[in-house]
Amino acid sequence: MKVLMSLRKLDNFVVIVWCCLKYFLASLPISEISLKSKSAKNFSFSEDWDMAKRAIDMGLYISFSGIVTFKNAQSVREVAKKVPLDRLLIETDSPYLAPVPYRGTSNYPKYVYDIARFLSTLRNESFSSFCKRTYKNTCSLF
Repeated sequence: MKVLMSLRKLDNFVVIVWCCLKYFLASLPISEISLKSKSAKNFSFSEDWDMAKRAIDMGLYISFSGIVTFKNAQSVREVAKKVPLDRLLIETDSPYLAPVPYRGTSNYPKYVYDIARFLSTLRNESFSSFCKRTYKNTCSLF
């Protein structure tokens, strides 16, 4: 938390929430994240919609990894359907969390294609427009 307190004094930085989102959000009021950060993202999202909505309201991007493709991740898929496309990112978390059909093996950056394909189908969006938008989001963040 001390690092975050220092970062708040900067005008142009990216916050990556690499821990349990609910504890992170509980530790800071909304204004403390959204006021100065260039952008922020939640790493490998696996929470519920209430948590996603709160993060989005604070200006965070919601990033989905291979977890969204797992059979037991129905709640994550429900969130993925609701996240506005302009706040959505995809990631691999290599070498962990390989998407189905690679689950249980090492993960590779090239599998982001499979996550994008899965999410565009889940959201009933064209693969091409989904990829263009998530690319634009990534460029905006970093």
